[in-house]
Amino acid sequence: MPGLLIAGVSLLSAKDAFYFDNGSGGAGWKIGKPKVSLLNAHGGRSLPEVRQLALALVNRDRQLNGLLPLVEDPLLSQSSQQHSQDMMSRNYYAHVTPEGRTPTDRFTQVGGRGGVGENIMQQTGGTGIS
Repeated sequence: MPGLLIAGVSLLSAKDAFYFDNGSGGAGWKIGKPKVSLLNAHGGRSLPEVRQLALALVNRDRQLNGLLPLVEDPLLSQSSQQHSQDMMSRNYYAHVTPEGRTPTDRFTQVGGRGGVGENIMQQTGGTGIS
C-alpha cells in the first residue's frame, strides 16, 4: 500500500510540473519564473486574489520585456465580470450577448466611455475559485 501512495503522489507531482511551466512565450518574449508552486497551487483563492495575481503575472512579464505596467480599470473589470457571470448563468459563450449587446455596449452601461474589445477563454476541468 505505501508503494501505491508514493506512485500516486509521484504522478500528481509529474502532472503539476506541467502547470508550473510558464512555457517559452512568443518569439522574442521573455517570461518570468512561476509564482505558483506545488505547495500553494491548489489552495482556494478568492476572485480578488485571482485578479491581483493575474495582473501581477502580466506586469511581471511586461517589465521583463521593457514595457510599462498595466493598471486595472474598475469599470472595465465590472463590465467584464458581469458578462462572465451572465455567460455562466445563461449557459452561453460569446462576445455578444443573446440580445446583441457588444463589449462596448456593456462597458458604456456601467459608465465607461469609448470603445473596448475583449478576449475571452473557456476552461473546463480545472479547480474553481472559492
